[in-house]
Amino acid sequence: MGRVPATATLTVQRHDLSLALLPGVTGRLDVFAERREEVLAALRPALEAVLVPGGTVTVVAPALQTRTTTGAQPDLGASGYLAGPAVPASPALAALGAISDEPALHVTASAAVALLRLAGWTREITTHEIGAEAGVSAQTVTGGSAPTAPTASSDLAPITHPALVGPHLVVFACARPDGVLPVGAPAALALAEERTHALYHEVLRELAGVS
Repeated sequence: MGRVPATATLTVQRHDLSLALLPGVTGRLDVFAERREEVLAALRPALEAVLVPGGTVTVVAPALQTRTTTGAQPDLGASGYLAGPAVPASPALAALGAISDEPALHVTASAAVALLRLAGWTREITTHEIGAEAGVSAQTVTGGSAPTAPTASSDLAPITHPALVGPHLVVFACARPDGVLPVGAPAALALAEERTHALYHEVLRELAGVS
């Protein structure tokens, strides 16, 4: 888990997430309850800060393909969360099974959006899924203009001089703290994890320069 000081309009957090953090996924024994509460405790005050007109929440997470979406739903069925009655589903997650015209979110983004709902956020969430191919820059995830390739030279002016209507929370959701997936993971997903970490650190460097 990583947090950095917020600017006047931008707060950035990074969390290592999986669907196993959701209540019920591991059965009656809630194996990761303590870890889940740590994440929720970090998210709640940040969400309160953006619960004003113009406030926005963005998730950045690795996936097999790059896309930006506000309508895709978490794929809770992939974890078996919605499959059995052994543990009642959390009321906060009940609406996540809504029908969408878009393909479901990938695993890490699914966990992030579900946990944001558990933390109490009911408004729209913009999700940037980062695939192995280029397509999303630090400028994009922090409220800037059209997507560009994520490189160290990306224009990060929207962080230093935000053109945002209200406060903005960006949650980087990663699978591993070091950005390296285990041996045997799909190559495209491993590269996507690396890209997500690189994008996070690019934003950190800019925030350090303006804090």
